[in-house]
Amino acid sequence: MKSFEITVFGQLQGIGYRTFIADYAEEHGIKGAVRNSGGAVKLHVVINPDDMSKLSYHLRYNCPANGRVENIIVRPLEKSLPAEDFRIIKSDDFDEGARFLPPDIGICPDCMREVLDPADRRYRYPFISCNVCGPRYSVMKRAPYDRINLTFDDFPMCQKCIDDYREKGNRHRHAETIGCKNCGPKLSLYLEKNQPMDDLSQDEMLDKTIELLKSGKIGAVRNVGGFHFMSLPESEPAKRIRVIKERETKPLAVLFPDIKTIRKYCVVTVEEEERLLSSARPIVLLKKKKSGKVLPYEISGESDRLGAILPCNGLQVILTNAVGPLLITSGNKGNESTIIKTDEMMEFMKDDNTEEQECIDFMLTNNIEILTPLEDSVVQYVDKKYCGHTNGSIFQILRRSRGYVPENIVLDKSVNKDTYAAGGDLRSSYAMAKDNTVLMSEDFGDLTYESSRLSRKRSMTRINEMINVHPERFLADMHPDFISSADTLTMSEDVSYIQHHRAHVLAVIAEEKLKGKVLGIAFGFGGYGDDDTIWGSEIFSCNIPKAPRRSDEEIDYRNSFSMKRTASLTPVKLMSGSENVKDAMSTLCCYLRAIEERQLISSGELKEIMNRLGINSEDYGVVCACLKADISSYRSSSMGRLFDAVAALMGIRRINTYEGECANMLENYAIRYADRIDEDKADDYGEPLALKILEPRNDDEIYRMDQTLLMADAIHKYIKLTEKEDIQAEEVERIRERIAFEIHMAVVNTTTELADEICSRDYINHVVLCGSIMNDRILVSTLNSALTELGYIIHFSSHVPGGDGGLALGQVYGSILNPEPPKEPENP
Repeated sequence: MKSFEITVFGQLQGIGYRTFIADYAEEHGIKGAVRNSGGAVKLHVVINPDDMSKLSYHLRYNCPANGRVENIIVRPLEKSLPAEDFRIIKSDDFDEGARFLPPDIGICPDCMREVLDPADRRYRYPFISCNVCGPRYSVMKRAPYDRINLTFDDFPMCQKCIDDYREKGNRHRHAETIGCKNCGPKLSLYLEKNQPMDDLSQDEMLDKTIELLKSGKIGAVRNVGGFHFMSLPESEPAKRIRVIKERETKPLAVLFPDIKTIRKYCVVTVEEEERLLSSARPIVLLKKKKSGKVLPYEISGESDRLGAILPCNGLQVILTNAVGPLLITSGNKGNESTIIKTDEMMEFMKDDNTEEQECIDFMLTNNIEILTPLEDSVVQYVDKKYCGHTNGSIFQILRRSRGYVPENIVLDKSVNKDTYAAGGDLRSSYAMAKDNTVLMSEDFGDLTYESSRLSRKRSMTRINEMINVHPERFLADMHPDFISSADTLTMSEDVSYIQHHRAHVLAVIAEEKLKGKVLGIAFGFGGYGDDDTIWGSEIFSCNIPKAPRRSDEEIDYRNSFSMKRTASLTPVKLMSGSENVKDAMSTLCCYLRAIEERQLISSGELKEIMNRLGINSEDYGVVCACLKADISSYRSSSMGRLFDAVAALMGIRRINTYEGECANMLENYAIRYADRIDEDKADDYGEPLALKILEPRNDDEIYRMDQTLLMADAIHKYIKLTEKEDIQAEEVERIRERIAFEIHMAVVNTTTELADEICSRDYINHVVLCGSIMNDRILVSTLNSALTELGYIIHFSSHVPGGDGGLALGQVYGSILNPEPPKEPENP
């Protein structure tokens, strides 16, 4: 028998890994001990050397659910350890290498069964958890993941829980958030501001909450990661929640008790069911059933999809089991940070200065200290049927937060010093990098809100302490007006800047560990470009150097990394300012001005179009004067703003009440046409719209896609097809759907043609699709199909968002490949 020290790195804490090791050791007669050690797990074992390979295999390949092993280091010990029984011992703080922190884990089937079982001592205990489920990251004060380092340390265990914690084979053995009704956290119920109903028992508070929800009342319910607003999924409560949240049209989600109930409303594929039931418990965007049960318009509007989620904790299980489906949305206003503190949510309760319609009716809170706001993550599966395939789908994370954060992204290359990457201002998420691992933060929403900035700042302080990262290198987006970039300058005077769309592409390359020749296609709403214009439809020809084969091998990436911009939309001058970005009609007026300047429309036609579209001539004149004088204007090659203008043209949406609304609605119209495409082949819509390619005239130019000409053709087509005086509203809708589909296909066809041309020229086989517009189901599905049929291998992000929520990862990877990026953002 010999003694060994084994250090296991990876996503291991908070999943019952120590218990898993102890059970194996006890079964196989291995002596020694195991403990959490910083972000790793350490074993000291006395074992027959011949059995070491079996133990190592077990540690790596039989890892419990929700965990993964990245590396195992085995070190023989010169001095033999005493041959004692195998024990789980007190943790220590181990500083070597990057740390892996556990994400919050959705309630497991065993806990769900216990919380609904009247015979179980944890029956109706809202905070039930075990060693494989429950709150993790949201309640961690420091690493490692031990009760003493959690806010649950505020609740001393009763003797029964202590016995469960120590008992071999018990599911609650070393479950750090263990508790019960006797010793665990407590609920508090408020029906009036600052007046808790302390006279009610815990069960009575649950009963009263259920009664209030069933009667149509709106409540703020404090869950893991913060407050949710909850109500019945009915018209009137939904209207009121929209007023409370200041959320006019953005779809709301529904919390269902089980998959069976979801199927009454939505189509659920096997992949979607697995994701709904996964430990992350995200909101999954599902196709509504045409013949199924229908929820009110006020919940998800004209969208063909519904955001569905299953209970992630005991409280949600109790409520949905008693009430049924519940409307659920984050407890905040607009794009502000989710509220985590009871006193802040108290301000949403009625007082003498507020109207009842603007307030919640009750608040169910608790005395757990939550350390960071965590919204529900949002994901989607893009069905390949839109591109002619009958099976398979593309998985995309739209918002990465509870359940996925703070899982590390492991790279094939390492940073040469601890690194901080700021990400962007919308869907704001930062990154901390050490060695070859990157921790991506939760989504903090829009940084123009003070609450979002404060939550992000608190998170950074906490993360630095937990993962032992002390940044020496600082990265940011090159937009000179980004709040995230300005904040980075307060941390260090030495900041490097990574261009927005390059970061999008590099995030996928990093995640997929691509090397060699790669084509990057990034379509979005806008990012500051190298030429002082706003980009958003970028195609890059990239060369990514290989990772070193040995730890001591050094590669000079500067001489082998390249990322050349090769194609984009023709720039169009647009009005700047947040209000103009929201106003799609203002964007449409700018396109009309560009069309008029190129004489693609006569003055008579322009006047007729303005009358048809309800555009005020004075307003149009002001826009034209500002553009001509370069007042509050910028040049844009944004695919998102093109989609905004098309949506405004056809009256689909004319204002973005949330980021991407007009483009989302244009996608919905295109989806409707795709769903009935076989029925419409005989209809006469004329020649399909096309996006013309402009060849570069010299080596300094890039390929351009003529968006002004496309917009002019779309205007002419829409006006012509809808000019009949007696045209019916249903026919107008079908025309809108057709043109929305044609716009998408024009972009797909031209992008495919350009990609094939550039890939053939530069000997490229791998293509990356990214940017927020690549969340458009028609666009990404058909583009994926077209390029796949040409023989290319297509790559997407699947662990981070392909939009702005993944920028920080691309910034980190960009700093590895190009150690000397720009030190100053360009001035507009």
